[in-house]
Amino acid sequence: MGIGKKKPAGLKKAAKETAKQPAAEPQEPQEQAADPDTLAVPMSQESSGDEVAEVSAMLEIALAKLETPDDAEEGALLLRGVVHESDRILRSRFEHEDPNAPPPQPLPSSFHLAYGSALFRLGLLLLEDEDGEGQESEALQYVEAAIDRYETGLDNDEADWKLNDALARALIEKANLTLRSDETFPLKNVDAIITSAFKRITTALKSLGSSDLNESVSVIVALVRHAQMREDVEGGKKWLNLARIELNKLLKVDPTHVLALQTLAQTYMTAVNDLLDAGENGQEIDLGAVQKLIDEALKYLNKAESVSETSNVKLQLLLGEVYVNKANLLDEADDETKANEFYKKAVECFKRVEELDSSALPEAFDSFLKEWEEDLN
Repeated sequence: MGIGKKKPAGLKKAAKETAKQPAAEPQEPQEQAADPDTLAVPMSQESSGDEVAEVSAMLEIALAKLETPDDAEEGALLLRGVVHESDRILRSRFEHEDPNAPPPQPLPSSFHLAYGSALFRLGLLLLEDEDGEGQESEALQYVEAAIDRYETGLDNDEADWKLNDALARALIEKANLTLRSDETFPLKNVDAIITSAFKRITTALKSLGSSDLNESVSVIVALVRHAQMREDVEGGKKWLNLARIELNKLLKVDPTHVLALQTLAQTYMTAVNDLLDAGENGQEIDLGAVQKLIDEALKYLNKAESVSETSNVKLQLLLGEVYVNKANLLDEADDETKANEFYKKAVECFKRVEELDSSALPEAFDSFLKEWEEDLN
């Protein structure tokens, strides 16, 4: 069997397929904007009478509702309510302003974080919608408005790790949307955006505490996904290498952080997929280098699995992919017995995924599983 015959499509391919004054709000979807006065929003006692705290509380409720399908529509309305209220708070600071009075105190960073996060999430919702294809341009307006809000907050507090983290996410999403919507956009300009994002990531990491690791790892996950989207392999490799450096820093803080271990493994598997794609396109590749990358990925995934307290669909999917690719290399080297051992391990992973979430198994892995079971009959 030639290398790649049984190899499911890598996650890289799946990633490809799948104002200092009040900012003008981007054009929103054709739905009535939320009026916060008409929404029953339970606010905490701490936020009562504090407009900024109320906006932050509204955002928190909105994000929680978005996680529940039955409440997602109300969550989206609340996000618009956050934008509406934030804009009102900004405008009220400049209306009827006494020219002889001292300038108002800057709004706290939590205000800009909430305002920007609502805009950013509304942009993502456009892409998540069933009719979201082709709406990259409109989503980009939301993302750019969010970037402006985060940057305004950082003008007053450059070291705020939450704002730096949020800005990094928004910049990465801006780069992704640009790649998807404009194939002629110069890659050097995309890299300039990602460079700005990476600077924000490193700034955030300097001031976070051990309890903030999940947020920091997740923004590096976004960086890895960007690398997976890149058609230029060398450009993607640069960001994968930098992601590894930051992940290793985080693992020094918590060596058993499952998502960090899993994401580190993903960087190696993305490199594997790039090499295998090159081989399928007729380029000569070093199978020894591929094997080393696979073994590195497997090392971190095995550790993640050993310390994980719950079953993890994404971990099992990635582990299954690693086993398939390792088996392919062994099969290519005519070690059929050893290859079958790893194919069986991959099958176990994919079956575990089916048990956890029957809809989570990608088509390529599902086809592999069915082909394997047919061969047994």
